Amino acid sequence: MRRPRHSLQVIALSVFIVATFVAPQVLARDVRAVIVQPTDQSRAALQKTVSKALQRESVLLSSDALTQDSTLTIEPVRVRDPQGNAIYDQSVRVEHFHLVRSWWRCILIHERTGERFKLSHTKCVAKP
Repeated sequence: MRRPRHSLQVIALSVFIVATFVAPQVLARDVRAVIVQPTDQSRAALQKTVSKALQRESVLLSSDALTQDSTLTIEPVRVRDPQGNAIYDQSVRVEHFHLVRSWWRCILIHERTGERFKLSHTKCVAKP
């Protein structure tokens, strides 16, 4: 049985509308996010993840890191000589990370390398 031509046009138009307006939002996996209800475990997971990404033994993070904004900036420690003058290590650079919600996971992305790290014990929501 053949379908009327206008029926096929309606189907084609429907597919076009879904593909253009609905699918990109549904299929968009990474959405900028912030941490909600941070715990000692989630803070430790974030600190461990950033340390691993930067190949450092430890990094110092504020207790509200990634709770207000989806971007995390890690600056080098300002070392001073005995006279109080700042000593700059050119090999240490400012590093940037951003948090995304990918499906139901909280993922920290190291901007310089593009490396992705799943944050354990962490709840995050799409940034409003």
